[in-house]
Amino acid sequence: MTGLFIQVRLDSSRLPGKALLPLAGMTVVEHAFRALAEVPADYHILLTDPLSAPKLTALARKWGFRTWIGSRDNVLTRFAGAIRHFHVDTFIRATGDNPLVDWQAAALALECFKAGEWDYFGFKNLPLGGGVEIVNAAALLEADANTHEPYDREHVTPYIYNNPEKFRVELREAPDGHRSSGRITMDTRADYEYILKAFKDLYRGDIIPFDQIIRWLSENER
Repeated sequence: MTGLFIQVRLDSSRLPGKALLPLAGMTVVEHAFRALAEVPADYHILLTDPLSAPKLTALARKWGFRTWIGSRDNVLTRFAGAIRHFHVDTFIRATGDNPLVDWQAAALALECFKAGEWDYFGFKNLPLGGGVEIVNAAALLEADANTHEPYDREHVTPYIYNNPEKFRVELREAPDGHRSSGRITMDTRADYEYILKAFKDLYRGDIIPFDQIIRWLSENER
């Protein structure tokens, strides 16, 4: 079983409530939900914390996502709980502050993961905020059982990719037409304003084709 897990929390210190900021007639996180719903998975799940859940659950349901509520700060354990509850053996990890996530690259990464024998798979040289991670659920549970580092618990997968002697890690070049050194994630107010401009220039009511995003990034470097 495969789960697409998108983690969202609303109390970011640098840009509080960023997932719910307005963006082209929806919220930021809804654009992420909409794109990630295109990735084939048995479950599409929002992973959030108790304080954020009341404001997110209905939005998630609108786009076909169930909700799993877990620890606010120990995100690794939040993921482990979702793995056990939904009995997945593979999951795609995404984050809700990436409204321009590349769902086609995510679907291709999942195909590559299933064709190999990996614990962790990802594409490099996608624009920051465009990618996802594909992870073997058993490897994640092992990480949860063994790491005591706060960084590993906050960022979920570092214990896996920083221990290649324990886990099968594969990073490949992103597909042609999907590569950029640009940034399309949202950590700051400046990031949000940049994304607003991208949507103003490119959004026509449907998911923006990623080749258009790549071209826009090359024309709007910052």
